[in-house]
Amino acid sequence: MKLHVRKFSDATLGGLAPPAAPQQVSIVHQPKTALPMGQPARSPAPAPVVKPVAAVADAGLLEIRAPMLGRFYSASSPSEPAYVQVGSKVRPDDTVCILEVMKLYNSVPAGVAGTMVEILVESGTMVEEDAVLFRVRPE
Repeated sequence: MKLHVRKFSDATLGGLAPPAAPQQVSIVHQPKTALPMGQPARSPAPAPVVKPVAAVADAGLLEIRAPMLGRFYSASSPSEPAYVQVGSKVRPDDTVCILEVMKLYNSVPAGVAGTMVEILVESGTMVEEDAVLFRVRPE
């Protein structure tokens, strides 16, 4: 195929037939008829959203909360071990989980030194901002 284009001129296409002459088209209005409708597609149930809790049962525990809305992951990949488990010792700069927001993966630091007492969220769960993720007994 060959294409020749000239400024302010008609373009020609080599090897193609010239366009057909314009034809008259008539439009006839027909009444609308109902088309059979299928069943709507079923979408999977949305992942549960974890809501923040109001009070800590044990007054000596500190809560690690979600800094933003996102999907909670306990490990960097499904084949890797979780960042923390119940009984794990954590330091303030230790990563305890990852929150995914719009394909951006944000690591969440512990923010406190202590022992992990409770993990309140399952990996893959959607969490709201300020949701309680972990409870830690401070050192």
